[in-house]
Amino acid sequence: MAADVPHPRRGADARPDGPRLEPGPRAHHHGPRARAGRAAQRAAARDARPAARPERRGGRRRPRRRHRPAARAPRAAAPQRRGARRAVTLTTRTLAVLSAFTARHPRLRLAEVAVASGLPLTTAHRIVNDLVAWGALERSSDGTLSVGLRLWELASLAPRGPELREVALPFLEDLYTATRENVQLAVREDLESVFVERLTGPDSVGVMTRVGARFPLPSTGVGRVLLAHAPAAVQEAALAVPLRRWTERTETDPERLRALLAEVRRTGVAFSDQQVTDGAASVAAPVRRGRGEVVAAVSVVYSTARTTAAPLVPAVRAAALGISRALAARADAHHSPR
Repeated sequence: MAADVPHPRRGADARPDGPRLEPGPRAHHHGPRARAGRAAQRAAARDARPAARPERRGGRRRPRRRHRPAARAPRAAAPQRRGARRAVTLTTRTLAVLSAFTARHPRLRLAEVAVASGLPLTTAHRIVNDLVAWGALERSSDGTLSVGLRLWELASLAPRGPELREVALPFLEDLYTATRENVQLAVREDLESVFVERLTGPDSVGVMTRVGARFPLPSTGVGRVLLAHAPAAVQEAALAVPLRRWTERTETDPERLRALLAEVRRTGVAFSDQQVTDGAASVAAPVRRGRGEVVAAVSVVYSTARTTAAPLVPAVRAAALGISRALAARADAHHSPR
């Protein structure tokens, strides 16, 4: 029988070469040899520890300090790259849609608005619907879009546009009656002149300007008046831009233009002889407000084949002076106690 076969030894006695540090699952954990094995494990663990021990003060072990990583300095904001694109917002998208309409393209279809504004068709469709609902755009029966009357109503509140036009219109009409030539009123916006009124007749010489149009300052009579009385920084900025040569007579030399601007300030009148259109010249004078600030310019554009500048200068000066006095009277009426 199997009873005469000796039972195999377990635990530490099973290995003659030393104590068993990790006894098997069936090992006796409470026998003397098991205790000897655990003692050997603890001794081996103590030998593996570093020699340095925390100091004891007053019989108590000093608490070990936890290592805390040094606080990192906040990252500096990355500098914006030169020429980086501005963040595109709903406002900029809406303005892009409105800017798609120009004098050459006053009526557009939705797809054309999307292309001109650089927006996806779905985005342009959503913005256009909002603008139509508000009245900034109008949609005709064939689906084309145009600027709505709501924008015109809003623009009529601009003080440098309709208000100035309302004061100046009687004097502009008198000037047209006396000359039968193109009569223009313009203001400065940055480095351009913006025409706020223009009167013309069937016999007037053809011009490139219209109400609401913009034009470079150095090339026209009204533009030279406005530039001559602008801050020096504005003058230098306008003359630093490469100027377009509209005709063979267009003056583009900055030094020569500086001399012309000085002459405008000295005489109070600006001349533009076929600078933009062959056969057309202009005489312009400043419109002042308050303490002499130049806020606009009035001019007559005439045909060089019919007349010269000399007989037009007194009429242009008289109109500019009348508008200036009317603006001053309106300002005094607004500030006088009631």
